[in-house]
Amino acid sequence: MIASVVATLDPDAALRSHLQTELAARPELEVGDWSPTMTRIPITIDVQNRHQMEDSTTWLRTQPGVLMVDVVFVYFEDEVNSKPRT
Repeated sequence: MIASVVATLDPDAALRSHLQTELAARPELEVGDWSPTMTRIPITIDVQNRHQMEDSTTWLRTQPGVLMVDVVFVYFEDEVNSKPRT
């Protein structure tokens, strides 16, 4: 399961100063281009199931300095449909 989200950050740089380190520590998150002055960052979340997706998005939106997380795209890989038909 893959999701693309955009995290909107607090304009106060002190509130979001730790965030880059915290995001880098989460293997399921891939952060797009981001500089310390940006208040919106694109993030890809790649997990195995919807429970992990919920855990990851909940963690992200509850981090200090994150104001909200907007879901842009979600891809549900269906194992039944991904197998070649014979």
